[in-house]
Amino acid sequence: MTDPNQAQGTTAPGADATTVLPSDALEGSEVDQLRAALAAAEAKAADNWSAYLRIAAELDNYRKRAAREA
Repeated sequence: MTDPNQAQGTTAPGADATTVLPSDALEGSEVDQLRAALAAAEAKAADNWSAYLRIAAELDNYRKRAAREA
């Protein structure tokens, strides 16, 4: 299987994923903003996963109650 980065031509041959952009491509404040946006997205994903697990448990409990009552 080929490396998807190599197939798309986003990295130089023999380079790893951390060398995709030159070191001066982003300013420090831009990197900080991207890190903050990533942290916010990760927090939202964690909240959504937690909500999914709660709803899945509620559905399972509903099915069990319905089976007992039937």
